[in-house]
Amino acid sequence: MSTADVAILETRLEGLERLLRQALARPAALRATYTPAEVAEMMGMSERWVADQCAARLIPTVNKRPYLIPAAFVDKIREGRAGK
Repeated sequence: MSTADVAILETRLEGLERLLRQALARPAALRATYTPAEVAEMMGMSERWVADQCAARLIPTVNKRPYLIPAAFVDKIREGRAGK
């Protein structure tokens, strides 16, 4: 392995370490989806209400039954910009 190869690997490792530090600082960033039960708890609503909203397509989902709600939408809810 040449010196140039080692330098490239070190640069890539540093980038990965930076991404891991950022992700660990925000554990929610590691999530891709949430279940209706988790979203219901965050919103203070019932799981049934969230499932009904998913069925009506008022809450976006990545698949149908079981519903999985994208983390990006949950982040918007947390930040108060869900309707924007």
